[in-house]
Amino acid sequence: MAKVIANKGRRAKILEAALKCFVKTGVGNTRVKDIAIEAGVDQPLIHYYFPTIESLYKDIIEIVLNHLKEHTLEAITKNISNPTKTLSSYIHAPFSWAEKNPGYFSIWMYFYYLASFNPFFTQVSTVIRENGRDRISVILYRGIESGHFKLQKGMNVKDLSINIQGLITGNTIMAGSEDRKLLPVFATITEKQILLWLLV
Repeated sequence: MAKVIANKGRRAKILEAALKCFVKTGVGNTRVKDIAIEAGVDQPLIHYYFPTIESLYKDIIEIVLNHLKEHTLEAITKNISNPTKTLSSYIHAPFSWAEKNPGYFSIWMYFYYLASFNPFFTQVSTVIRENGRDRISVILYRGIESGHFKLQKGMNVKDLSINIQGLITGNTIMAGSEDRKLLPVFATITEKQILLWLLV
């Protein structure tokens, strides 16, 4: 957590405390009082830096989303010269991240809940989705150009990117919310299905 929040000012201390509380007891069960105790500050100071609970959620979710992004980018750059391995790494990244970071994964799931009705979080989700589809499209184009992948009749890269993204996200949420021990199993199932759409 110290790596995620480098600045150790009061605001950063509050964020670190909030992240610890959310990971430990869940977003819905955490009170501002709990965060103040964890941070070792008076409760009004939290309201000074974060006038609304939504403003606190924004910063916490940004930390979690960046953590997932870094994990994903690290995974896909290991096999950048092989499109099949790159795509496989991309598919497995959210599953392995959720398995290693169950508390962050819970916050990630809460983000999707917020995105279902809150315009700010909906917009953040849209940007993330678009960036993810762009990454998938680049991998697909590289694979097609190198002869590793072949699109099935009637498919195009844009539509396939949306399907791949939906399958990865949906299966990560399903496995993580049913039984986190199933995350590696669902990752393999997801990879097999996606590669069936693509392999020559």
